[in-house]
Amino acid sequence: MLKSPVGVFAVIGGAISFGFPDQRGDSRTAREFLALGGSGQIAEARALLHLGTADSLSEDAMRAIFDPLAAFSEVSFTSVAWSMSNGVRQGRIEGTGTMADGCSSRLAFEMLNGAITHFSIAPLCQRQRRSV
Repeated sequence: MLKSPVGVFAVIGGAISFGFPDQRGDSRTAREFLALGGSGQIAEARALLHLGTADSLSEDAMRAIFDPLAAFSEVSFTSVAWSMSNGVRQGRIEGTGTMADGCSSRLAFEMLNGAITHFSIAPLCQRQRRSV
């Protein structure tokens, strides 16, 4: 048991310093997933999914999600939470993605050891249809 305030602050500081890189890594993974999916690199985006999630979400299913989706010009994560139990890190990231035309989507990602287990993009902002 820690008896000095310095020891308590050292433990808290250590937990924060180890946790922040994981949070940044999760946010970076979510941003990369959105960028890859938005640019049509579906196989690369799918590689960022947890194996169990990737097994249940085919490349064709992901393409159906991302093909009509306009690319985000700005992504902002306003809520990042994580926990660690028995060497397993779980996280949840929430925020907003905004398209160049101003359409915004709520974004949510659930993570397991840095891999995406679930994602939600709502509403889906559609690409502008161009007439030829």
